[in-house]
Amino acid sequence: MNKENKTPIDLTKLLEQKDKNDHVVDYYKNNLLVNGKIYEAIQKRIQAGYVKTKTLVLGFIPITTKHLLDTLDIVRLELEMIEINHTVYNNKKLFEMWLNIQKTNDKALDEETRKASYSEENKVEYLRKV
Repeated sequence: MNKENKTPIDLTKLLEQKDKNDHVVDYYKNNLLVNGKIYEAIQKRIQAGYVKTKTLVLGFIPITTKHLLDTLDIVRLELEMIEINHTVYNNKKLFEMWLNIQKTNDKALDEETRKASYSEENKVEYLRKV
């Protein structure tokens, strides 16, 4: 009987943990995707050698100007790329860790669900016999 009381609590904790794990895994997955896009945009900017800017004259006339990148601008962009690489590396490790936690939690949840459903089936069979 103690085991029967324990199962719903375990299932509740596992379900709460599953929601948290799903959220964290999605966060790191999206973070990796966004950082990858930023990295590619910086690479394209460096390859182009200039930055386009749009300004409004008199509040409604758009004017596009090109600003050529000097050495300092390029070095700053390269530094930003290094920082993004570092962030991606760290986030990738965390993503893999949380993905493993999610898989472990899913296995435990499946096992607990299977045990609970098996227990319910046994109760139904017992009641049919009685």
